[in-house]
Amino acid sequence: HAGLAGRVLRILKEDGRSDRAQIELASSGETITVRCSELVDVDNSSTRTNGAGAAGGEKRHQNAGASGVPGEKRKREPREDPAWLLNNTRVRIVSKSFEGGRLYLKKGTVVDVLTPTECVLEINESGEVLTGVPQRALE
Repeated sequence: HAGLAGRVLRILKEDGRSDRAQIELASSGETITVRCSELVDVDNSSTRTNGAGAAGGEKRHQNAGASGVPGEKRKREPREDPAWLLNNTRVRIVSKSFEGGRLYLKKGTVVDVLTPTECVLEINESGEVLTGVPQRALE
């Protein structure tokens, strides 16, 4: 649905998930649900007859280019760190916010690489296995 305009019908909030918006597409009238982070506000005063703000205004999918054309690509921001996770690599948890800080500075071994920046980690002291550990929490 990239690059399509629509009207926000409602915002859906669920614990543990990102906020989602229910959108009515202007072109087809179809109702879809997308993450709020994928929406951008489009200043189009001819479509806003009721003066509604973000809840009733037009939105465009973020993947559309600056001009709103669906096929146009945007420049991506450069990645902060290249992916370096490898199986059987010894690592240390350096994020105080990961797992509430209870594993801060604990050492472990990468058991499996799920994505280039996520892994399954086994803590050396306790033998605990953690799934979905982000690379940014490790060194």
